[in-house]
Amino acid sequence: MAEEIQDTGEDATTKKTSVATQLVEMAVAHYDLGVSEEGEPFAVEFGGPNVASLLRGGRSSLRARLASRFMDQTGRAASASSLADAMAVLEGMAAQEAPTPLALRVGRHDDAIVVDLGDPSGRAIMIDQFGWEVIDRSPVCFRRSALTLPLPTPISTGVDIMDMRLLNVAAESWPLVVAWLVAALIPEIPHPLLFPKGEQGTGKTTTASMLSRIIDPSPAPVRAAPRDLEQWAVAAAGSWVVAVDNVSGIQPWLSDAFCRAATGEGLVKRLLYSDADVSVLRFRRAVIITAIDAGALRGDLADRMLTLELERIDPARRRTDADLEAEFHRRHPELLGALLDLLAKVLRALPRVRLAELPRMADFGRVLAACDAVTLQRTLPLYLGQAEEMAGDVIDADPVAVKVHDLVVKEITWTGTAAKLLETITPDPRPKGWPGGPQVLAGLLKRSAPALRAVGIDVEFHRDGRRRIIALSVQTEEARKRASQASQAAPTAADQHFRGDAGGDGGGDAGGDAPETPPSQASTPPAPHTAGQRPGDACGAALPHSSVLDADGYEADYPDLFDVEAAR
Repeated sequence: MAEEIQDTGEDATTKKTSVATQLVEMAVAHYDLGVSEEGEPFAVEFGGPNVASLLRGGRSSLRARLASRFMDQTGRAASASSLADAMAVLEGMAAQEAPTPLALRVGRHDDAIVVDLGDPSGRAIMIDQFGWEVIDRSPVCFRRSALTLPLPTPISTGVDIMDMRLLNVAAESWPLVVAWLVAALIPEIPHPLLFPKGEQGTGKTTTASMLSRIIDPSPAPVRAAPRDLEQWAVAAAGSWVVAVDNVSGIQPWLSDAFCRAATGEGLVKRLLYSDADVSVLRFRRAVIITAIDAGALRGDLADRMLTLELERIDPARRRTDADLEAEFHRRHPELLGALLDLLAKVLRALPRVRLAELPRMADFGRVLAACDAVTLQRTLPLYLGQAEEMAGDVIDADPVAVKVHDLVVKEITWTGTAAKLLETITPDPRPKGWPGGPQVLAGLLKRSAPALRAVGIDVEFHRDGRRRIIALSVQTEEARKRASQASQAAPTAADQHFRGDAGGDGGGDAGGDAPETPPSQASTPPAPHTAGQRPGDACGAALPHSSVLDADGYEADYPDLFDVEAAR
C-alpha cells in the first residue's frame, strides 16, 4: 500500500512528508514522552494535567488524541497504518527515557500524599502533617482508567469523622473502618483486606460500595468474583480500591492473588503475540471482600483480613437505594474532608509511635496506633483480638490443625518425626483428603503454624542428625501473654472459635442509616480560615493534651506493646 503523503506547503525538497512523520512531529511538539516502571510508554500534554495517556488504548490514548488533532488541523483522517507507524516510533522514543512511576488515585510526593480528584482539569489534593489543600496541578504523574470517576471537592467543617458513622456499621467497628480508610490513602504500605460480614440483609454490598467510593469512585464500585487470574489482574489494575462481591469460596489461586494485592507483589504474564517476552503487573490495592460463605480461609489470607461486623437492620429503619444514594452524595464532600483532616493528624503522629511488638500487618498496626493516638480510640487492641479469632477460624477449617491442637492441649508437649505425628493424629477411619504421607503433613503443618501459634501452640521444626523433628508445645505464660496482649476481653480462639456468617447481599433492601452526625454537631459551621490558611490547616495544630502521644494515657493503656515518644 502506498504511503500517505501530505503537502506541507514548504519548498520542493521538504514539502512532501509522510502522515506518520507528521503525527510523530505533532506528538513531540505537544507531549512529553515517558515510560512507566512496568515498561508501558505514555505521554503527558505540555501545560495540561499531569495525567499520563498511554500510547495505545481507548478514547484517552495518545493514538486517539493525535488522530483527532490531525483531523482538526488538516481536515483529513490519518489511516490506521500511519497511526501504527507513528506509535511504533513514539514507543521507541519513550523507551529511551528513565522509568517514571505512575500513581493510580493515590501517590507520594516527598513527605506528602497526593490524591487525584479525577476531574478533567487535573486537580489533586495534597496532604501532609500540617493539613491538606486542593491544588491545580499534581506534582505526581497519575494514570487513569475507565474505572476512574471524579471525587467531589472536599470540604472541612470541623466535624469529627468518628461521629459520622456510615450505614449500619456497628459502633465499635466504625473506628476500625475509619482507620482502614486512612491506611488506604497511604500508598506505600500493605493494606489489610476489609471483610464486611453479617447475616443476610445487613447491607454488605451497599456498605462495600459506599466505602470504596469515599476515596475511589468508580462506575463499577463492586464487582463479581473473578473467574481466573487474568480476569483478576485486569479488574485490579484499573482501580485503587477493589471491592469483590458475593465470593462463594476462595480458591487457592484467588487467596494468593488477594494476598499479593495487599502486599504489592507482582504478577508476571506473557505478552500478547509474543512467545518470549513477558509483562509484569505490579500493584498494591485496598481490597474489600463480601461473601455469603467465604469457606475455609488459608492462614496467610486470614492474617491479612480486617473483619467488619454489620448490625441487623431494623425494618423500621430500612431505606431505599435512591434515598441512601442521595444522602451519600450530599455528605460525600464533608465525609472526605473529615477523613483528610484525620489523615493529616495521623501523618503527624506516625513518626512518634513505636510498637514494641509488630502484628503481621506491621505498617497497618502502626497506623492503628497513630489513629488511637489522635482519636483516643482503642482500635489496635480490637484488631489484635480479631487476628486471634481469625486464627481460630483457620484452625476450625483445617482438620489436621484441629488434631494437632487437641494433641498438644492434652499432652502439653510433643516431639517426634512427621511420620510419627501422622501416625499419632490420624483418625480411624481415615477421612477423605487426609494427608497421605509425612511430607504432605509437614507442609500442611507449616502452613497452619502461624494460626496455631496465635492460639498458644508453639510449632518448631529442626534437625536431629539426619532426622527432621517437629516439636509441639503449649506456649509459656510469658509467650502467651505477648501473643494475646490487648485482647484479654475476647475469648481465645483455642477455647471459642469464632464462626460468623459473612454473607454478601445488596439491592434495595440493603438499607440502614446514612452517614450520621449527632444533633449537637449537625449544624456545626465550617471552621473559619485566615488569609493564606489551607482548608485542612487545623489538622496541624498541637495534639490535645489528653492525646496518647503525651505518654499519659497511651503507655498506661498499652504498657507492653508500645514505646511512645512524648509529643513536645
